[in-house]
Amino acid sequence: TLRYKVGLVVTAEGGPCSGIYATLPVPADWPEQRVRIVAEDVSPMVRSLRYRTLPGGVKQMIVEIPDLAAGRQARAVVTFELDRHALVAPADTAGLRIPSKPDRSLKAFLGTSPYIETRDPKIAALAKSASAGLDGWQKVEALYDTAREKVEYRNGDLKGARRALADGWGDCEELTCLVIAMARAEDIPARTVWVEGHC
Repeated sequence: TLRYKVGLVVTAEGGPCSGIYATLPVPADWPEQRVRIVAEDVSPMVRSLRYRTLPGGVKQMIVEIPDLAAGRQARAVVTFELDRHALVAPADTAGLRIPSKPDRSLKAFLGTSPYIETRDPKIAALAKSASAGLDGWQKVEALYDTAREKVEYRNGDLKGARRALADGWGDCEELTCLVIAMARAEDIPARTVWVEGHC
């Protein structure tokens, strides 16, 4: 169980402010985590504090402060408690198949994303050769194993799947990006799972 504080504190220095509108990403429920709000610190000057879910399941906090007098401060800080658990591989993988026509809700997990260059020719070719003749869970395992063979685990700056493959090294983010890019190139929905200090 982890706690995160997310929000903003705005001070009107040098004069009054008006029309303050802020958006911030906040934790969301996923299969590997449950999220609940345990505390809210919201000033009376905050007109609205609400949430919306964007395509792909990203949750966003929206804060509106219409007017803030000179020298005054407004707060909108929410404490979230996250109960996390590991995703465990299924005991029986024989029945797992790659969807021939994925559900519309999975579309966001099939295309190119930042640092996940699904359409890169080298990534697509590597995915195709690594998973040739395989299906279902065996195909996913082959893509994972290939990424681990091609990219040495080494800490560094975020650079994405394409550069990690070209350089031959990267950290957990690069390995994750490469596995996801290869999976998506093979029409397997995939996404990043973030845990404390790792993915």
